[in-house]
Amino acid sequence: MIGNDIRMVRIFSDLGVRLHDALPLYNDEWADSSTDQPAHNGLTDYGKEIVREMNRQGMLVDISHVSDKTFYDALEISKAPLIASHSSCRALCDHVRDMSDDMIKALAAKCGVIQINYEKSFIDQGYKDAYAKATGGVVELFAQIKKTCGDDESASAVSKPRSSRN
Repeated sequence: MIGNDIRMVRIFSDLGVRLHDALPLYNDEWADSSTDQPAHNGLTDYGKEIVREMNRQGMLVDISHVSDKTFYDALEISKAPLIASHSSCRALCDHVRDMSDDMIKALAAKCGVIQINYEKSFIDQGYKDAYAKATGGVVELFAQIKKTCGDDESASAVSKPRSSRN
């Protein structure tokens, strides 16, 4: 939503937004997403400024879509607790968006919160494996969507392939 413009943090804050999902599906110019190939080794210096600005504006930083390195960078930089509004636990299912036990403990140590995503592919390893076999895996699926749709966000809405809707 903010793209690469820190001013958007202030604008959204003025509009009453108090939670921002740092990265949806792809890397941007300031941070790595969990569902894209790493490009920045976590947060860039500009990304750290965005986290600090979110703190200044009283916004929660939602880390549900970020890479592990981005998570640890945000955890280190943020003066406020982080939230994982729709993540799950890697101990149950090894999904790239799920959090490891160490991440959950680090989040809790800084008074952060994890909310569980009950989508089957985040909590059921057998289902995730079958889905990955049918689609090629989430990272590969998003890469194909990005390749096909480019920067056209309206064309890149993600849904499950028909073959898995049963």
